[in-house]
Amino acid sequence: TFVEAARVFAERMLENHDTPEVRLATAFRMTTSRQPTEAELAVLLRALKRSLAYYQENSQQADEFRNAGEYPPADGLAAIDVAAYGNVLNMILNTDEAITRE
Repeated sequence: TFVEAARVFAERMLENHDTPEVRLATAFRMTTSRQPTEAELAVLLRALKRSLAYYQENSQQADEFRNAGEYPPADGLAAIDVAAYGNVLNMILNTDEAITRE
């Protein structure tokens, strides 16, 4: 599912990159084959901030997100971080630029 794909993508970004800016810029580049503009990165960072706040208030939903799908969740990552990044990466995966249309 797209949720599982976003979750595993988020885990990869959290495990391999140190800052929110680098994580989101790398995910954007991997998805669209280009660097995000400053404005695009700012939108993604605001979305991440909102998602982190939401999942801090709704930790059960963060746990559910972290366990979505068949692929086992990565060890050692906070469910709130995985869910928040997964939510933002799902946004990136659903942009027109990321989806091939015929």
